[in-house]
Amino acid sequence: LGQDEMIFEYQDPVVNYQIDSASVTVYPNLYVVKEPELSDEAKASIAKIIEYIYYSAQPEPFIKNMHDDLKKYVEELIWNAVKSLKIDNDKSLEFFPAFMYYVQRDVFGYGPLNVLLRDEYVEELSMVGPNKPVYVVHRIVSNYKKWIPTNIILDEAEAFLVVQKIVQRGKGYLSFAMPISDVLLPEGHRAAVTYSNEVTPWGHSFTIRKFPSKRLSIVDLIKQNSITPLITAYLSLILETRGCIFILGPTASGKTTVLNALLELVPLDWKIVTVEDTPEILAPHSQWDRLVSRKALPGEEVSEIDLFELTKFAWRRRPDLLIVGEVRGREAQALVHAVASGHGGLTTFHADSARSAILRLKSPPLNIEPSFILLISAFINMREINPGYRVLYSIEELYEESSTNIVPKVIYEYGTDLTTEKLVEISNAMKRVANIKGWSREYMISELERRKNILQDLSVRSFNNKNEILEEISIKLYGEHSE
Repeated sequence: LGQDEMIFEYQDPVVNYQIDSASVTVYPNLYVVKEPELSDEAKASIAKIIEYIYYSAQPEPFIKNMHDDLKKYVEELIWNAVKSLKIDNDKSLEFFPAFMYYVQRDVFGYGPLNVLLRDEYVEELSMVGPNKPVYVVHRIVSNYKKWIPTNIILDEAEAFLVVQKIVQRGKGYLSFAMPISDVLLPEGHRAAVTYSNEVTPWGHSFTIRKFPSKRLSIVDLIKQNSITPLITAYLSLILETRGCIFILGPTASGKTTVLNALLELVPLDWKIVTVEDTPEILAPHSQWDRLVSRKALPGEEVSEIDLFELTKFAWRRRPDLLIVGEVRGREAQALVHAVASGHGGLTTFHADSARSAILRLKSPPLNIEPSFILLISAFINMREINPGYRVLYSIEELYEESSTNIVPKVIYEYGTDLTTEKLVEISNAMKRVANIKGWSREYMISELERRKNILQDLSVRSFNNKNEILEEISIKLYGEHSE
């Protein structure tokens, strides 16, 4: 990085660690990867081995063995290549650790990006064009700066190979005819990729949002003060009575994280149907019915099945709770009509408040009538208040001033001291719950308090796994007290 290296040479690193045979050093404003160094002879041998593996191995064994013992399989491939290519045996033993590293990196991994994609502290990575640094969002140093450059800079040829590998792994398509592609990688990462300079003047580019290795549970969110026990109890009652919740916020504000966590509050004997473009939802229910849209690639003789068609189809799957991963178009109509017919509804939506959400919902192509918008029980507003720290910032409910005028009202805001009594007094959603359940105001307050205390208790306990959390929530929230 030239002068940048001179600048960072005098700064203390924030953290150091190893990923396989590569070392990672992260400074406040720079992410440095050092991979095993190679002699020219080792480089030539590795190139021959990788080429041999590409042309000799069959796809089926690749897929089968990658899910068994990848390390053992790679060793076998390397020694077969060494034998067939008549590479000096003594040299092979000397270079073997490097052979292992680079074959796993370039054949089974993502080449120069492999360390970044395997680093559990890296949340996102991006390159806006060849010969420019790859940038990352790193959890540990995000308090210093959100996006920091790495010492990984891909030239034109390397960038071409990387974007092609990303798209192929995601079973997508990329060419001059179709220069953009949005794919889901086998590891669960979401990648948005462009080809050449057809739509990105600087050339090949990508942005990858990584799938977290550990999903946050609702108890984790309470522990880290991203959501309060009282608001969690409030949301559990809306879900239990088949209300409809829209989770709002900009990109990377934690919408999907909260959606997945809220599913732990849904009775486990319910049937959950999810509708998505890119599969990101993980429901813990045995009756989880997962639907994913299908895109028609150029030249394919298949019809495209979009979210609107799938959401309509999902009605006939008899869900207790219908979830659309992200509402962007006409599928919003199908979702709210499903709620009107008695199904519960849950989705994410790009908006910064209930007011802006209403404007989008009433406008083309969504075109939802005000009477149907009123079926939405609550709007959750997510926000990143500090780098890497995302919270449930506010909750808004809707009030009807007239047949054409809907007014959102904030019933909770992050950092405010909301009592159970006040929540029951101001919340239309809690009045709806009380009507459905046949509860008095006093019983409504006591039930919210009971659930709040259960969730508070769970947040200070230790659990071995998520199944233990789910069992506790299921028994204590919906056991002998369920109706």
